[in-house]
Amino acid sequence: MKLDIDYSNDARWEVFDRDRSEFTVPNIFIDVLMRYAGKIKRLKNINHAIETGTFMGKTTSFLAAHFNVVHTVELVVTEEKKESYNNIRKQFPNIEWYKGSSDLALVDILKANPDTTFFFLLDAHDCQLSPLKDELVNIKTHSNKKDHVIIIDDCVDLGSGNWPTEQEMRDLLLDINPKYTVENTGIGRDIYIAY
Repeated sequence: MKLDIDYSNDARWEVFDRDRSEFTVPNIFIDVLMRYAGKIKRLKNINHAIETGTFMGKTTSFLAAHFNVVHTVELVVTEEKKESYNNIRKQFPNIEWYKGSSDLALVDILKANPDTTFFFLLDAHDCQLSPLKDELVNIKTHSNKKDHVIIIDDCVDLGSGNWPTEQEMRDLLLDINPKYTVENTGIGRDIYIAY
């Protein structure tokens, strides 16, 4: 992961919907990674990212600036999203785009790259429906590596709908790697990180 990108004069600060004084990057997920870079020494050696829940692709473009290869998955691709993705494609040819269910796309990506350590951003959910359980099981089942860095967004919803409880999520993460540190960053809607 490239850790030395300067965002001080980035135009995206203008549309960043948070207090700029609290962040070093105009993207909450990359900011979390930067905050944890000192604790995760191997982070600088991770060159591949997987994002579930592309939405409009804003975070995807940040990931593409920091990682050599980015895989991103979106279930519902509208015409508006296609237009956004096409614009991002022009700037970042290092993105692989997938349409479909994130848990199934993870199987394909990981089977093709079983010996690659990834940064995962798991964000393919809403407040009631979440493929998180299956995503974590598929990471464990289809990857030979156990030293991934995993961020899970919106953990304030744990235990609602078909979301796992916090303990179930922790158990699933520790099933991938029993040595993981699992933390609630306290940022956003309870972004969790496992490293």
